Amino acid sequence: MIVDGHLHDVVDRVRDLDLAGTTDVVLDTIGSTTVDPFVVASAVAQATDRVRITVAVPVTEWHPYLIARRLAAVDKIADGRLRWWPVDADATRRAESADIVAALLTSWPADVVLNDRASGIQVDTDRVTRVMVQGNHFTVDSPLDVPRGPQGVVPHLDPFDGFGVADPPATATSGTR
Repeated sequence: MIVDGHLHDVVDRVRDLDLAGTTDVVLDTIGSTTVDPFVVASAVAQATDRVRITVAVPVTEWHPYLIARRLAAVDKIADGRLRWWPVDADATRRAESADIVAALLTSWPADVVLNDRASGIQVDTDRVTRVMVQGNHFTVDSPLDVPRGPQGVVPHLDPFDGFGVADPPATATSGTR
């Protein structure tokens, strides 16, 4: 099921799918030069209650650090219903990106945000871990600068693990191709 056009059209279509009992939807903005896939995922997450949202992310256009930041934020909005699909024909770059994103999302332990008003301590920064990776395609030398979402590591799908070959989830596409 492909929906082309404006953001509100995509949101309306996915809301209808959610109400109809669809369990999974892939948000594909690849090829668009004007649509941020995470903005689409955020809007869909706000408008739906049950559908699991998979956002397709072209790893040649998004550095793993930015992907991890956006996934952490959108996972909160989606109440843990988020997955992502690293899209790239190069399997090593795709895997490297997914590994770095996972490492960044685990740089903040679940209980590191304290929000202790009495002591004035918001975050136990001693427990936030630095991620150092010098890969073939990406380099990271920093912890993530935002807390993790409810899932911790947002699950990712790989097109070569059987997903998307025989029976893919519904697809909603936004933006100009």
